[in-house]
Amino acid sequence: MLLTACLALLTGCLFVRSVYPFYTDSLLVEKPEFNGEWQAFEYFDLKKKNENSIKWVINGDKAVVTEKGKDAEATFEMLVKHFEVGGILYADMLLNKFNDDALGLLSSLHMYPVHTLWKVKAENDKLKYLPLSDDWFMEALKAGTVDLPYESGVENSGLLIVTAKSDKLVAFLEEYGAIEEVFNTKEKIVLERVN
Repeated sequence: MLLTACLALLTGCLFVRSVYPFYTDSLLVEKPEFNGEWQAFEYFDLKKKNENSIKWVINGDKAVVTEKGKDAEATFEMLVKHFEVGGILYADMLLNKFNDDALGLLSSLHMYPVHTLWKVKAENDKLKYLPLSDDWFMEALKAGTVDLPYESGVENSGLLIVTAKSDKLVAFLEEYGAIEEVFNTKEKIVLERVN
């Protein structure tokens, strides 16, 4: 189940990745109120189902993620750096530790040592992580609206890795971060606090 979902995720979605962090150190913010145990209510395009259990345990800038399906389980650690640009909260995620025997949905996005960008919305006991929209980003690159250097992977693989340095990525967020369609509202992660 998890492996099938991972393969669908990798082949069906681009998810914009970067060689460099999407932040500079001066923009980092601590979010101690995010520490604790969280259960996924929505996970990419999966709605919460009894056979799928996805738990995050956040402690500082680390999140231990456990994804349990009917037939498989994957546990891995993500570095989650929260930062603000223009009064908007974001997260930069990077895979820190994983088990070679089990590949999870989120860890599959980070099999290369790359960063992903998420807009963060904290509401009551929920955390929403909205990824940078791959559709919007690709259209903006094609149209020349966004001018960031990148490398593509194998032809037609959908793999694109931004190679711009962090200061250029911050400038990108300053210009486009407040535009709603820049972030994907369908393939988000929504976590609910357990404790």
